[in-house]
Amino acid sequence: MNFYRNFSMMRKKEGFTQEKMAEIFGVSRGAVAKWESGECIPNIELVCRIAEYFNITVDELVLGKKYTHSEITLEQVSTKLDEILCEVKKNNNSNLYKVYCSYNVETFEDEDLADAYFSWGCEEAEKGNYDKALKYFEEAVARGDIRSVDLIIDIYREITDLLKNQENINLYWEYKLQMARKMQECGKILEDEMKRRGVPC
Repeated sequence: MNFYRNFSMMRKKEGFTQEKMAEIFGVSRGAVAKWESGECIPNIELVCRIAEYFNITVDELVLGKKYTHSEITLEQVSTKLDEILCEVKKNNNSNLYKVYCSYNVETFEDEDLADAYFSWGCEEAEKGNYDKALKYFEEAVARGDIRSVDLIIDIYREITDLLKNQENINLYWEYKLQMARKMQECGKILEDEMKRRGVPC
């Protein structure tokens, strides 16, 4: 079940805070935080309201892209996972923080481009194209778009969740390590962005 990832992504794509979502759906901010952490999911009535609010089906909200059993095979899922892992491995050879530092972070003239990369990343993640989504989100982060940091981490978490059920446990731990490294890089970027924006660390 991908509800936590899909809900989080839709919220961030719309630019809403957890507080705003709580207000819209008549729940506490803590409940929304629990939905996004995967700790719990809302009742079916609320899931239907959320799907309607975001103009998607319940299947799309809970499962991601809608498939019927006849449309996708286990072999296709396995092949897609292999493709994603290869692409993620390639992406991990570049240090996101170094790319970020190579841009002029004092005056981002390409904020519109960062927004575009963020939107494209959300679109690809919604389709399950994690490899493309990661590229777009990393481009957005490199241009100072800190919204994308959460989504990068969410995608890595989704990939490691998928790998938990694979036979090769070493691959799972390899991606856990890559996720930890990416989190470190994102942490440095967040710290720099907070300083640049005058937010006390």
